Amino acid sequence: MEVCSNSLTLPKNGINSTKLSTETLAMKGLVLNTIGKKDEANEFVKKGLKNDLRSHVCWHVYGLVHRSNKKYDEAVKCYRNALKWDKENVQIYRDLSIVQLQMRDMEGFRVSRSIGRAEDISVNIGTSIIISEVQCHELGISSIGVLDSISVLSFHFL
Repeated sequence: MEVCSNSLTLPKNGINSTKLSTETLAMKGLVLNTIGKKDEANEFVKKGLKNDLRSHVCWHVYGLVHRSNKKYDEAVKCYRNALKWDKENVQIYRDLSIVQLQMRDMEGFRVSRSIGRAEDISVNIGTSIIISEVQCHELGISSIGVLDSISVLSFHFL
């Protein structure tokens, strides 16, 4: 909680200046959401979006706020808007796929994960393999059995 409170005091200089930073407003909204001030958080993120509707950061943060409030449909819309402005952002694809998985939208999850992986093949190959295995299991597609191999390896090395 103390770290979040300190985070709220840091951006005051940027927010009080004549040119409001859209990302600063959005991040302040994210911090407020984290400490439970949901209404204030929405106001700050909306202010950031009002300043710049093309900010992928603001749309991404707005999606995170909606996801934490369990408004998954709204979160998906926000993530898709963020991807309009930054088509190569792997983190947005990851967050979108997580929400789609929570909503049991397996086809959307498959597409988001495959695009996200294509954008950043080199990021944490182990995580990608495990997610692919879960995806194959959920869709009823035969997989390459990596999860079985990982569980055997972890058993021998732990």
